[in-house]
Amino acid sequence: MWRLFCFVGPLFLYGCQPAPRLDPSKPWQIEFGRGSGLEGLDTIKLNQNGKAILHRRKSELRGDVTVDSWETTTVVLSPEKVAKILDAVAENRLLELSKAYHSRMHDGTQWVLWVRQGEWEKAVYFNNRFPDSIVQFAKKLDGVLTGEDSQWHAVPDKGARDHERDLWDSIKR
Repeated sequence: MWRLFCFVGPLFLYGCQPAPRLDPSKPWQIEFGRGSGLEGLDTIKLNQNGKAILHRRKSELRGDVTVDSWETTTVVLSPEKVAKILDAVAENRLLELSKAYHSRMHDGTQWVLWVRQGEWEKAVYFNNRFPDSIVQFAKKLDGVLTGEDSQWHAVPDKGARDHERDLWDSIKR
C-alpha cells in the first residue's frame, strides 16, 4: 500500500496544482497571430496597459490583379476589456496548452500564441489543428476588439511583415 501511495500520491498532488495565471499587477504581453507562413499573419499585440497593436493583410483588386498590402492600427482598451481578455486566457487554460498542434495536412492555416510575463514565456504553434480552447479565446478576443474606434494606416512594403518576426521566433525556442 505504501508503494502505491508513494507512486500515486505525487501524481495526485501534481494534478492539484493551480493552473498558471498571468499576474495582472505585473507587466505582461500577449501576441496572437493568425494566417500562414507563406502569406503572413494578422497579429494582435496587447500589453497590461491595454495598448493593442494590430496588423492585418489587405487584398484589393486592381484591374485583373489582386494586390496584397499590410495595414496597422493601435487602440487602447479599457481596463474592463483587458480583464475580459485575461479571463479568457485563464478560462481557456491557454497557459497549459502543449507547445505545438499539428495536423497531417500540408500548407493551410497557422496560428501562433505567445504570452510573456517577466522572464516567463509560453509560445504555442497551431498548424491546421486548433483545439477548442484557442478557438474560444480567438472568438472572445475578436469580440472584445470589435467596435474599437481605430484608424488603419498602410505599412510600407519594405518590412511589411516585420510585425510577425518575433512571433515566429518565439516558437523556435
